[in-house]
Amino acid sequence: MKTEEINEEELLAFILALKTKFGLDFTHYENNKLKRALLRIFDNLAIDSIYELWIKILEESKAKEHSNTTLITVNKLLSLSVH
Repeated sequence: MKTEEINEEELLAFILALKTKFGLDFTHYENNKLKRALLRIFDNLAIDSIYELWIKILEESKAKEHSNTTLITVNKLLSLSVH
């Protein structure tokens, strides 16, 4: 998959969902940087879409909602500023 295969509308919806659900604001990141990071995450998790990633994040969130552990997938997104 290539960065141009990630739809801009899906990316925006995903960014807004992260902000709404978790208070994480990625709106100031460049879209291409986010897309590259998402592609790395897709590869690591053996998934093919933002939709699948969102399902994974929600599943992790539900499984850990009574725990103090941080979401693994969201942590990968937070590491964007390092890459």
